[in-house]
Amino acid sequence: MSNTKNTRLFEAKTMQEALRIATHSLGEEAMIVESGENENGVWLMVSTGEETINERDLPQNSASAFRLLIQFLEEVGFSDRILTRFASFIKTNTDTTENLADQRSFLVNFFDLLLAERPSPFDFDAALASKHPACFFLVGATGQGKTVTTAKLAVSLMRQGAFPVVASLDVEKSGGTVQLETLLKTLRIPVHVKRTQEDIHALLEKTAPHTPVLIDTPGLNLFCASDRSFIGKWKQWTKGNAFGLLRAGGDIRETKAILNILKEEGVTRVGTTHCDATRYLGTVLSALFSSDMTLEFLCDSPFISCAPRVALADNIVDSLISSGNLKKDAA
Repeated sequence: MSNTKNTRLFEAKTMQEALRIATHSLGEEAMIVESGENENGVWLMVSTGEETINERDLPQNSASAFRLLIQFLEEVGFSDRILTRFASFIKTNTDTTENLADQRSFLVNFFDLLLAERPSPFDFDAALASKHPACFFLVGATGQGKTVTTAKLAVSLMRQGAFPVVASLDVEKSGGTVQLETLLKTLRIPVHVKRTQEDIHALLEKTAPHTPVLIDTPGLNLFCASDRSFIGKWKQWTKGNAFGLLRAGGDIRETKAILNILKEEGVTRVGTTHCDATRYLGTVLSALFSSDMTLEFLCDSPFISCAPRVALADNIVDSLISSGNLKKDAA
């Protein structure tokens, strides 16, 4: 036997109505795991206890693979909600003849399903094809990897044949700008240091159409209203596209709070950094999959030669396997 918590989501216009629906559907024993508000009203995450999966009903190879995969997803930090979804996916997609020895392929299929429920990825090609410079800037707390990722995005664009313009708003502390200049020196890309709205406008006016403009920003305390208000200012200055940046790992409640703050400031797209063997990527993914935000790219190396990878199911699974150090032999 294996157990996962059986959790369901209920939405309604009022909390009272959501409680009534949940109680009618799951009974008086149901427990509220989490609640919140959205544009349609309120939502409740309700648990009915534990769902039992009888491994005797699975083929021998499937049962051992199931135990390994559930343990793996727990170890890399996935929420109960994702684990429940995965258990349901296994039961739906496993029959008496299927061999689950190729666990990577099975995980990819599951994350393909989850990604299909996310908003569509940002269309970089369409943005770069516009008659105006396409401006992108990264936002987030200090130490999330914004400066290195800005440089890595520059490398990625150059590989596609586009020579980007790079600017830095991180002027209060010279370290960020110096770091960016050092990273881009070998690529012979200058860093334009800008301080004001007028500085940004002047840079964009001099920039040719169809040119990508990457802007590094200073670290923010996202729980401080005056700090996070800068996101709106930068969007107004650049008329550009804001991307949030998060390190893999950390507490899932804090991660959700950060994502909610970013959404309030109009940021709907997120990239993750430091997706290596010392951190858990599952906490960020669980928070993203429970929101309306899009995962755009993954960065698991501090070297700018390793450009960000598009957040496809294959790349997510490769990062998970790396971060969780999954053993290939079934238990």
